[in-house]
Amino acid sequence: MIVESKVGSKGELFLTKEIREKLGLKPGDKIYFEVKNEKLQVWRIPDLLEILELPSIGKPETPEEIEKDLEQFFKAQEMESVKEK
Repeated sequence: MIVESKVGSKGELFLTKEIREKLGLKPGDKIYFEVKNEKLQVWRIPDLLEILELPSIGKPETPEEIEKDLEQFFKAQEMESVKEK
């Protein structure tokens, strides 16, 4: 794929939507640049969760959501211990 883009006045490189989609780039993602023989290669740096094949953590929870999750967890633990008796 060859796509034309521009360099901004402060040296920013602007990636087209087509390139961002092809590389799976989202705001905040980190990328590597490599220059070889006057050519620039760009690739996305996978995050740790991807490397470990873990599910995404999602948005941070509020204290109320954390408390609710803990209550559900402890209730489930309690039910398991009752079943074992």
